[in-house]
Amino acid sequence: DELKLSRVCPIFKKGPKNVPESYRPISIIPVLSKVIEIIVHDQLVAYLTENDYLSSAQFGFRRGKCTFDAIDALIREILIGFEKKTFAQATLCDLSKAFDCVHHAILLQKLDFYGITGISSNFLKNYLSNRRQKVYINGNWSNEVDVPTGVPQGSVLGPLLFLIQINDLPSVIKARSFLYADDTTFLNVHSNFDCLQQLVNDTIKEASVWFRANGFLLNEAKTQNIVFSLRQIPAHDTNRSTNVQFLGIMIDSNLTWSTHIDFISTRLSRVIYLLRNIITCVPETYVITSYYAFFQSIVRYGLVLWGNSSEIGAILLLQKKAIRAITKSHFLDHCRPLFIKLKLQTVINLYIFDSVSYVLKGSESLTLVSDCHNYNTRNKNNILIDNFRLSKTQNSHVITSKKLFNKVKHLIDRYPTKLFLAKFYNWLLLNPFYDLSEFLSIREIIF
Repeated sequence: DELKLSRVCPIFKKGPKNVPESYRPISIIPVLSKVIEIIVHDQLVAYLTENDYLSSAQFGFRRGKCTFDAIDALIREILIGFEKKTFAQATLCDLSKAFDCVHHAILLQKLDFYGITGISSNFLKNYLSNRRQKVYINGNWSNEVDVPTGVPQGSVLGPLLFLIQINDLPSVIKARSFLYADDTTFLNVHSNFDCLQQLVNDTIKEASVWFRANGFLLNEAKTQNIVFSLRQIPAHDTNRSTNVQFLGIMIDSNLTWSTHIDFISTRLSRVIYLLRNIITCVPETYVITSYYAFFQSIVRYGLVLWGNSSEIGAILLLQKKAIRAITKSHFLDHCRPLFIKLKLQTVINLYIFDSVSYVLKGSESLTLVSDCHNYNTRNKNNILIDNFRLSKTQNSHVITSKKLFNKVKHLIDRYPTKLFLAKFYNWLLLNPFYDLSEFLSIREIIF
């Protein structure tokens, strides 16, 4: 029973300090319990993966998948809609305390459906039942209370059990689903706007029925809708947003990325203020470490998707301010030598490197030019780049990343992957680009 006792420490997030919702509960699980959970978790994952039971629409807590993959999949669907001159509407559902709402009886039924029976089922039933928790705050412990529902917070098995609970949702919804743990998004596409609205209403009804049947609570007041289209969108209504935040990325209805760049520019300006204040107190190496942790981490998140935006220059300007702050340089000093001196990449360099890495990750499924004809052309070993009707698609990450990849394809073929990436990164450090055209205009890259 001691292995089922969680010790909860509330950590303040934001809002009034006298409101419980302003705190994030951090659960501390006994170490021995975690060791046992790791063993069971690995066996469960192996079984579910071998039998291909986990939905391909789920990107959360999956090996080899991350938030970027979910955003990438959504953006690709939206771009296809642009090409087909359709309307695409995304519905971003807000589930209230989803992990705490997992109904144990329903979860056990689903485990049985997936063939997890007998001793395994009994173990998980015992693991979920009779769980307790107590809270530590201001040096005092609360009384123990029972936890009759939900998966244990802070546990190893909890996230996987949640994935099993929500796993069948995409199969009962006609719309395309994008799941990252409890972040649930549906995408409906239609050439007729009125028909699209009917599809969206049907999707919300289907989802609401499923959520209620499975013990989840859909917060319709916080559920967002956004229409993506390059066509004229009919009169705006109060239930539709012009931009939404999807897994940390701000997406607008035309995929201009201006909203996201404005969003992170505000955050980066705060970091620059921080750097200017700490440079007088700590050595430069510590300031550079802070730059990586607080500045570059923000810039690099999802950069492959939005790095070719026409407004990327705003980020480069902020980056120059940060570099000048670190080196205590004059505000008019030339920054290229400073980037080289500090061994820091420009945002353009990071975009180039991450885009090439992105294509390299899925290069086995790509088509080469030589696969389409037998002519001995100069570009026969390059990957084939599709032509699209819209410049919006041509300038998107889907195409631009392939162009950047082809620029160094001869070097990728020469070196093992890890060695190539290391050499390419070091080469970029010596060549701080301020514009993508500078890189693409190089006749031949050698390193």
